[in-house]
Amino acid sequence: MPTTLIKTPTPRNKNEGGYNLEAVKPAEHGSRYATRQNFEGHPTRPEASVAQAYAELVRARIEQQKPLAPQPKIVELHFISRDQASQIVRVSRGKVKQVPTLAVTRSGRFTKPKEASTQLLDRLFLEPELDVRDEAIWDALEEAIKELAPRDGNTIRSLNDSVALLVCSRAGIKIDRSELPSPGREH
Repeated sequence: MPTTLIKTPTPRNKNEGGYNLEAVKPAEHGSRYATRQNFEGHPTRPEASVAQAYAELVRARIEQQKPLAPQPKIVELHFISRDQASQIVRVSRGKVKQVPTLAVTRSGRFTKPKEASTQLLDRLFLEPELDVRDEAIWDALEEAIKELAPRDGNTIRSLNDSVALLVCSRAGIKIDRSELPSPGREH
């Protein structure tokens, strides 16, 4: 497999003796750039020629290096409601897959929460550094819906949307309430 070389705009001038850095053949000993003139054709000491060549090469390398492609995060969402028999049910709301645009506040060093239900949710909304598993958040929402016993669908939807946005933001995902997937769909 052929080696890809950095391409430099050298020499930039028309000085006699200027040379293209990529075109210099390897030396038997030492640096190929240890010459008595730099790539622009100016007389110099060998060590200065090497330093100038390296500075030009690293500048070109950084300029040509591909930017890091951030990895998307996938967050699984749920929807907790009541079924026709008034039993609490948890259904998949789908997944949100997005490249984080916010600082991730989930460290992976999860604590076992002492609180449950609305007390845990209160703390999670107020304390960004509180780090619990997503599953504990969904369990807390389930308990909160039992505890609060909301009577209308708008309140249930609002509670679910707020918790879903919280779970996404902890993963660094900024999403608008209107962009949240409906139960059973992927974003």
